[in-house]
Amino acid sequence: MGNTITTSDTIEVVLPKEYAQTKGQNWSGYREINCRYDPSCGGDIDLGHRNCVPSPAKFRRCVNANDAKKKCKDLGTWDETKTVLDNNDYNSGVRVSCTYTSIKPELIWNDNELDKYFDQDVKQRIQRDACKDYDITQLSSNESNCKRALGDTEYLSTIINKCEKRSDWYTNGACLDSVTSVVRNDTPILAGKAKTMITKYCRGGDGSNVQGMGPGRSSTLCACLNASDFGFAIDPTRNRNSSCYDDDKKNLPGCDQIILKTAPFMSKSKDITPATMSVVQASISDVGLITNWCTVDARTACDSSNTEGCVFPLKSNATRDERNFNICNPDVKQGAAKNSPVSIACKFYGSETESGTGPVKIGGDDNEKPPIVKEESFFSKNKWFIGGGICILLLFIIFIIFLI
Repeated sequence: MGNTITTSDTIEVVLPKEYAQTKGQNWSGYREINCRYDPSCGGDIDLGHRNCVPSPAKFRRCVNANDAKKKCKDLGTWDETKTVLDNNDYNSGVRVSCTYTSIKPELIWNDNELDKYFDQDVKQRIQRDACKDYDITQLSSNESNCKRALGDTEYLSTIINKCEKRSDWYTNGACLDSVTSVVRNDTPILAGKAKTMITKYCRGGDGSNVQGMGPGRSSTLCACLNASDFGFAIDPTRNRNSSCYDDDKKNLPGCDQIILKTAPFMSKSKDITPATMSVVQASISDVGLITNWCTVDARTACDSSNTEGCVFPLKSNATRDERNFNICNPDVKQGAAKNSPVSIACKFYGSETESGTGPVKIGGDDNEKPPIVKEESFFSKNKWFIGGGICILLLFIIFIIFLI
């Protein structure tokens, strides 16, 4: 496309591409245009100076203007109607300044060649227009040149806009690389557009329904979003939303780690009040952040040439609020309870009230250990029953002695 002007109503007006020379080339062998052949002179006559150069001469002086307009330098395609002729400089000869509508691809990034014929602003416009006209593959392969011509942000904006128009953008390595990078870097404006592209693919529709089943749910690209959207149910018996524990969700990429990390905790769900389980889940800003899909894979840059391991991020890499959820699991060490809402033994930090709404402490340093909960012995748990039994036994013995 040519130069563009964006109005306040966001209507893009495309201007025609015109690259006018201010450094025209001289046409060797011809001196003037404003002259004619005069038989009486036997040669060409300069109409301005009435000088006669008899033919044959070492070179012709006169040239037909229409012929001159066809002598533009072969830099691309030019518009003959806009060719400018400098026709009265006898010493330097006829100079032809042309207006081009396109430039040969092999010359676009040849700065030395373009500098011979165009001013800097025209050269820059040639290179900017080329980047805007490139398809996604060309834009990606000319990344360094186009970032120099457009700037980093406009380059990303250009490629993402082109990707957005493709229904299969998620199969293109350059699109995946650009879309994921602006989310991870939280690039202003672009990050929001990229997230919408991601959610539409994974959730379907306009991307706003977190329970929606879009075409990408079964792809590892959506693993982090799957874990975040479905997570685990607070109270499976009364939960109205789908979760990773549902039969039709448990095999989705992302749900595998949700189940792995939360199964020990969920196995105790019947012994923990729903209110307490709500506190635990509320302490996690995004349940997806308990999985490696979100905290590791989604933070790794996509490889444009090999997108197999690419995972869509939901947050910028600056957001590192992942939560450890290796809880209620006797096989892990105590230190693994760091950043976990409950201890390894599934005992809650702080004092839990009878209704389960007591304070839950989150976080701690690397050496912090969960509170030591002393296991009561069988005798301490049943001391009243044991004591009562002993008393009954003594009374029975005394009764027997009296009978004897």
